[in-house]
Amino acid sequence: MKWGLVAGLTAVVVALVLYEWPKIDAGLKKERQAFLILTALGWLLGMALIVKPNLPSPSALIDWVFRPWVKMIVGAKGF
Repeated sequence: MKWGLVAGLTAVVVALVLYEWPKIDAGLKKERQAFLILTALGWLLGMALIVKPNLPSPSALIDWVFRPWVKMIVGAKGF
């Protein structure tokens, strides 16, 4: 089951790159680099969600990082 999702996501990413790559001017090297990096990050996040679908959201990470600071500044009343 998961192999089908992995193959499907990979096929979509490859199709996206094959469709968009020729449209980006060859002289725009930084744009091409940004496109590849962002596409690779999206693919990696997709793979992570396929392998472990119950990953916490990014807001949980932000809450974990900043909760001690909020407690220090505001006090423990609100928590």
